[in-house]
Amino acid sequence: MRGKIDDPQAWLNFARRDLARARQEISSEDLAYAVFFLQQAAEKCLKGKLVAFGWDLVKTHDLIALSEAARNYGADLAWFAATAESLTYEYFAERYPGDFDPPATEEEARDFLADVEKLFEQLFPNAPSPSN
Repeated sequence: MRGKIDDPQAWLNFARRDLARARQEISSEDLAYAVFFLQQAAEKCLKGKLVAFGWDLVKTHDLIALSEAARNYGADLAWFAATAESLTYEYFAERYPGDFDPPATEEEARDFLADVEKLFEQLFPNAPSPSN
């Protein structure tokens, strides 16, 4: 799956793939990877929308910064702030050594999933479903 870096649909395709993987990992109870893929899905969904707004790509994994950038284009993502902060934290905890809090619980992972699904719906409400 490839695409142009300035194509919102390419970002959305990658984001959907990560969201599907997150669902699969939650079902298999691999919560660390589920949360990792949720962060990736949210990141790529946000970047896709930002690219659609005309934003110049910034290479970051910080969902808080990406959410704030989307807010600058008029997207009301205040409701997503806590999840953005948690998923960003979990991303770095899973990818870098350090003294981090315990990983997310299954309940937290499912709550994150619901919020990331809501993010997709808000940012891409009329996007066609992916073809299988």
